[in-house]
Amino acid sequence: MNKLDPNKLIIDFKKGISQDGPIIPRNYTVTHSDDTGDILITVAKDYNKDHVTDKRDEVYGRWCENGNNYVLCLYLNVDGNERDKNKVIQRNRIFRDALPLIITAIRQADLGLIKKHTKLNESDIFVKFNSRFDEFYKVENWGKLKNYKYIEDDCDEYELKSPEEGGLMEQTRSAILRKKKFKISMEEGVILNLLNPYIENQLCIAYGKNIRYCIQKCEIIDIDEIKSLDGCGRIYEVSLSVKINIKSKIREVSMDFIIKPNGVIIKRTEE
Repeated sequence: MNKLDPNKLIIDFKKGISQDGPIIPRNYTVTHSDDTGDILITVAKDYNKDHVTDKRDEVYGRWCENGNNYVLCLYLNVDGNERDKNKVIQRNRIFRDALPLIITAIRQADLGLIKKHTKLNESDIFVKFNSRFDEFYKVENWGKLKNYKYIEDDCDEYELKSPEEGGLMEQTRSAILRKKKFKISMEEGVILNLLNPYIENQLCIAYGKNIRYCIQKCEIIDIDEIKSLDGCGRIYEVSLSVKINIKSKIREVSMDFIIKPNGVIIKRTEE
């Protein structure tokens, strides 16, 4: 499951739930078929246990209030019915690889709600990984919902030239560039949200607590896969540039991070 195919997305709105609301209660049950590749999303007041199989590969989600804002909370069972730790490691990797697609599918399935309540795009996504093993039992912030837009949903943000302005070749080229830009934007948004607490902590250590910066204006310079862990995850090195404000002066800081399946290491920070 690498890329969302809208033709494989099956959405089932249950009684009492419409495409307009309510936001709460509004629960998602996400399952998929290995045979057809279909992703089935049930939107209801309660979770749909009828579609849960012995594989326990379902993902549950619901909207929660956080002050004046909303948060999308997702829950998954890393262990399933497995007690073999090696198999749990594999399930953990599969869930993590599939999560960007699952979140994109949820957003696309409930696009009517998102368009009516546009502030939901700014909602944080928290994922709870339930496991009997401490190293896999985690609650993580997976960024903003707006970072998981399906490409066709964003067509109005990238204009193609009209036939009067350019030929078919130029339109095709523009469409390819648009899709590439979307993919990079989504991946970078997820990575920046993951690294944000590490960036903030390192800048505070280096420059003091009065430091000011904007995560949206950080620029990822390079992403390299430096090691594969034999099916148990990958290790990446990420280089980025951060513009900081110190006493009304803008300075640019370069930072390197090593992202592992079990954590993040700060490799370098320098101007």
